[in-house]
Amino acid sequence: MPFDPEGESWGFAVPALHIVGSADTREAAHEEAIAAIAFALDDEEATTPVVPGAEIEVLEVTLRPSSAA
Repeated sequence: MPFDPEGESWGFAVPALHIVGSADTREAAHEEAIAAIAFALDDEEATTPVVPGAEIEVLEVTLRPSSAA
């Protein structure tokens, strides 16, 4: 999570989910990144393409900052 001295903010990106953002503090950036990921994964309006014979499962996912941060 890089700090932008010019913008005086902490940035975050999750390219696989097309998420890019920033916040004033590192802690706030972590929280906003978690909220953005949760929002992207919780799309109840999305349609799931059904492939004949495919199994569909629902997984519970818990988001938290990594210990490597």
